[in-house]
Amino acid sequence: MSWKNIVKRHVPGHKEPMDRVSTTASTGQDADAAKRTEDKESDLLAQIRARNKKSREMSKIYLDAPVRKAPPIRNPRESEFKDNANDDLSRAEYVDLFREKIDPIIREAGKKKKDYADVKLTDLKMTEKKAQEMARELYGGMGYGAIFATDGRLTFKLKGEGKV
Repeated sequence: MSWKNIVKRHVPGHKEPMDRVSTTASTGQDADAAKRTEDKESDLLAQIRARNKKSREMSKIYLDAPVRKAPPIRNPRESEFKDNANDDLSRAEYVDLFREKIDPIIREAGKKKKDYADVKLTDLKMTEKKAQEMARELYGGMGYGAIFATDGRLTFKLKGEGKV
């Protein structure tokens, strides 16, 4: 037995925690006061119920509304994939296309003594990558200083040296 238990037994008026609990009402209200409290609480409860009902009705309106779809996400490289019908032609078709579209532009730039000949990729209906690849394949050994595609243009360097 511990010293605390010995002290508790011998101290007059000492009560255990459960001995201190009482079951009587702590408010001490009379019947009229209890009735008034109940009435006030019923008014408050009615207000809360009305507010909840309104909230449910509003949420039902929003839940029953048609679901709106978000706008489609635009691909930042969309122009690269747009209207590129000539990206999958045969080699003979590329030769014909380049003769028809590119050769006149190169001849015209050469006559005007320009350093570069630019062809719009929209005229070729090709992606930059494919246009550059085919131009280097078809025109690579013809003495052009450089052949490259940027900013929607296929460019041939007519004068000077450069890397093909």
